[in-house]
Amino acid sequence: MGNFVHNGFRGKIVRVVDGDTVDLDVDLGFHVHTKIRGRLKDVDTPERGHRDWERATFMFANLMHDNLDEDGYLYFTSHKTGKYGRWIIDIPVVNSALAETWPYER
Repeated sequence: MGNFVHNGFRGKIVRVVDGDTVDLDVDLGFHVHTKIRGRLKDVDTPERGHRDWERATFMFANLMHDNLDEDGYLYFTSHKTGKYGRWIIDIPVVNSALAETWPYER
């Protein structure tokens, strides 16, 4: 079966919203795509207008671009939506790098 990952998806970046939120065009297979807003699991970066917002957003964008495949796709997993309707996503290298600086406090 190869590298199948349950709840694994691939998508192209449409827009980086802030340091932990991104709009993606997700490839569902069979030439079917959907646009989603994803929020990084276990990461809580500063909101727009707060100190370090630009730094977090720039870091997020760079980390994602560093993890694109040769066709421009980003691979991630998702299991559910959060309280604001955004899909909670995990991009392994990206989430862990940002969580070191801005962990999500429960």
